[in-house]
Amino acid sequence: MGYELAARTTRGRDGWPIAKASPAAALLLDTAIDEMVEAPQEAEKHLLRAMLLSPDCVMIHVTRAHLHVWRDPEVARVTAMLFSPLARDLRTRSHLKILSAQCPGADLPDALDAHLISWPGDALALALCAGRGQSTVNWVPA
Repeated sequence: MGYELAARTTRGRDGWPIAKASPAAALLLDTAIDEMVEAPQEAEKHLLRAMLLSPDCVMIHVTRAHLHVWRDPEVARVTAMLFSPLARDLRTRSHLKILSAQCPGADLPDALDAHLISWPGDALALALCAGRGQSTVNWVPA
């Protein structure tokens, strides 16, 4: 007897939901995204801690794969293949498409553009643009 409690949606600092992330894991993910370009080793430490708190959060794994794809492009393909069946929301699926677009022969700028049209201000996508030296002026929400 009783009422089922509605699950609270955990959101990142950018306001977008992060599926299956605890509030503490979401904070660590936000911090890691902030440090991806300037301090990738620190970002890696934050992501590992976030994974311990919310191992089922696909976005944490995707973000970590983005850190490693520069050294080994195969990481993008393998991560996308492993986590695509687990991605339950459109935003996470779009991030997996961005990751797949880092494979040789794919078009990363188009994948980022398509993602940012649907999810303007998405912190991870903006960090990826900044890491590539792309302008993010058009993607900052008003």
